[in-house]
Amino acid sequence: MRNKRFYLTQAIHSLRLRLGFVGSVTVTLGVTLGTLLAVLTLSYYIVWQALPYPEQEQIIKLDYQRVDQNNEIQSTKYLYPAAVEMYKTSRQEQSVALMALSRYGQEVLVSQQNQPKVNTIYVTPEWFSIFGAKAVLGRFFSEDEGIDNFVPGAVISYATWKALFNGDSNVLEQSVMVNGKSHPIVGVLDKNFVEPEVYQIGRKNQVWLPWDFNNSDYQGYWGLADNEIVVMAKTHPQAMPNQVAMALSLNADELFQQSTTGMSNAQNFRVNLAAESIQQVISQNSYGTIILLLAGGFGLVAIAITNIANLMMARTVAQLKKLSIAAALGAKKKHLFYTLLAESSVLVCLSLLLAQLIAFSTLMLVKQYCAEWIPRTEELQLNWFSALMAVLLAVVLALVFAWLNSRLINYSELKSAIQSSGKGTGAQISKKSRNLLIGCQISVATLLVCISTALMIDSQKQLNKQLGIDTEQLMFMEFSIATLDWKGWGHYVPDVKRLQDNLMGFAEVQSMSFARSPLDDLHQFPVKDVQTNQDYFPFHRNVDQHYFDVTGQTVLLGRGFSKEDIEQSAPVVIVNQVFAKQLAASYEEAIGKKVTVEGSKPLEIVGIVQDLHLPNKHEVPARFYVPNNGSGMWALIKLAPNQHFDRAQMIAQLSQVNSQFVLTKYESVDESLFNANFNTLFTLVASAALALLTIVLASIGLFGILSYSTQIRRVEICTRMAIGAKQKTIIAMVIKDNLGVVSAGLVIGTIVCIAFFNLFGEDIFSATLIAYLPAIFMTTVAISVLVIIASYTPLKHFFKQPITLGLRGL
Repeated sequence: MRNKRFYLTQAIHSLRLRLGFVGSVTVTLGVTLGTLLAVLTLSYYIVWQALPYPEQEQIIKLDYQRVDQNNEIQSTKYLYPAAVEMYKTSRQEQSVALMALSRYGQEVLVSQQNQPKVNTIYVTPEWFSIFGAKAVLGRFFSEDEGIDNFVPGAVISYATWKALFNGDSNVLEQSVMVNGKSHPIVGVLDKNFVEPEVYQIGRKNQVWLPWDFNNSDYQGYWGLADNEIVVMAKTHPQAMPNQVAMALSLNADELFQQSTTGMSNAQNFRVNLAAESIQQVISQNSYGTIILLLAGGFGLVAIAITNIANLMMARTVAQLKKLSIAAALGAKKKHLFYTLLAESSVLVCLSLLLAQLIAFSTLMLVKQYCAEWIPRTEELQLNWFSALMAVLLAVVLALVFAWLNSRLINYSELKSAIQSSGKGTGAQISKKSRNLLIGCQISVATLLVCISTALMIDSQKQLNKQLGIDTEQLMFMEFSIATLDWKGWGHYVPDVKRLQDNLMGFAEVQSMSFARSPLDDLHQFPVKDVQTNQDYFPFHRNVDQHYFDVTGQTVLLGRGFSKEDIEQSAPVVIVNQVFAKQLAASYEEAIGKKVTVEGSKPLEIVGIVQDLHLPNKHEVPARFYVPNNGSGMWALIKLAPNQHFDRAQMIAQLSQVNSQFVLTKYESVDESLFNANFNTLFTLVASAALALLTIVLASIGLFGILSYSTQIRRVEICTRMAIGAKQKTIIAMVIKDNLGVVSAGLVIGTIVCIAFFNLFGEDIFSATLIAYLPAIFMTTVAISVLVIIASYTPLKHFFKQPITLGLRGL
């Protein structure tokens, strides 16, 4: 113990004399290690950390796959009646312990004074049992509130209880009004309950309601999927997920075939259920992100290590006389190693203190800004795994630095080092060691910059592509009818028409179209070419005669919809460019072709519109547009230039025409587009930051190593200049000397980069390797330029000073 204390005391005393050196090492290593610790912690939570649900290995998500005659999956979303029937028959399946239906949505709480829009989820009672939910107040739904009982009730989240009810302990005596129905609050979820992100990453539900009260438009409909339904199940301990899915698939397919008899759009389709563990459902879309983050984190640390190794080795060379004296006084080789280990340990420990702060701050930023695209951020915190990784990294790095430094010491020659003049003839870092450091830095820098450049190319391409519509001053509005006493759409059409007339009377409103947001691809329909009998599965848009003018989407050939088309429900259809190319050899040939939709009467193609390039879709899918009846519960509103029509005004107009009309969404399409592009924008910024940081760290390291290499060749360089060598000759000589190791580093980095593309390209990048060859080329050019600059910069000192100064000491 005394010896350890002695070595540490000596190390601290020695380092106090070199605070600049200590600061450089601590900041460089601390920042990069902190970043790596944050990435490792995030990876642990996403990939390995058990979910906070009892018996999580038994919890599965069931997808309802509709498979066509070519064995291709056309949809994984549930048909509403299929989900209900499967739930009702699940109790007869021995492998299923519990099954829960859930349907996600957004509703307006008209019982609250400010009528907030909240995230709702309609569930069967088993939902709370599957996820082991606990209540801080009250209870959850019982069998009495189960399916087909139509017993109202509501469970609210802890955050909702605090925000909307001020934490009132008498909240169980209150109720919430949703869709014209009063639901007594029966329970409040525990503060620490972590919601399963099986529907949407980052979504926080605020109100849980009984399944019976969901307002789905697809109840009883076997022709169109309900995208908001999620079915979860808990298996018996001995049952395997695939076995459960196979057992349920038999009944599901049989019911589908019976219920769709005579429906031409369901011909040649079969149903298959697929089961995924809840861990896989939550984590599977994040593996590409984790791979990139780990590559970046380890890469930055590798570059930092080479930089610090160079600094430490230079410091060790400078201390060789001190070590020689220690050897002369009887210090053994292991004692000298302990001296070096003590110094590196102190430096690494100081770096880890900063690293912990960096890691904590990074995780907090991830929780705040990345919750919508990185799962499980709510749980993120430094934990035992973070501490274990910190200790492991500290031990490994301290030993690595001490070992690298000890390799510079030739114990048998230390005594003779005392007599060394120290003027250019003393000990030096070997050329082999310097080349190893240079090669490592260039290889890692090449890999990181190449990956970052490829990601930037992808992101920039995505952000720069023409959307195909004009989103400026374009608003999207959606409302619901707050009642369960549905009187049929025809009853509400006059009020909707009056709403349109009222809105068009405002100077702020330029035009209006009853249609969903152009940014949403919600439904796919089976479409058949009447002539060839070929089946297609394009996305469907239901629009009126104003849609293409309001959105600015160009009709390339033919015509758009007319007022008569809308009023007469004319059998016409408009297709996009992609669908037109699938249907015919040319656009002209596509015009006039006839198709059927879900077995409808033939519809004639009267127009071809410009493709719509939506965010996060690398390829444009086939789309078709059919006329609606000129009304709807959603609308696009084009505002006049520099005009504003706010949410309060819209709420007032809806209430004026019908008190049951409740605004559920009112947002700028521009803002929606920005939110949709946020992940891409974040990737672009993060990639650019990684590339910049890599180049900065590599520049510092290369400059340090090449500067040292140039310094120990001071006499040689000055001698060559004294006998007439030109500056460009000296520069060429130094670059040529470094060419071999630089080329080796570039080749190794490029090979690893190509291997990375081949292994993970499909999960991370949007194109094949060939598309990124320019990125690889640009990276090699950038690194080469960096090396040339780093080689030239130290020579400027010799070019500016008199040659005689460089020859002193000979």
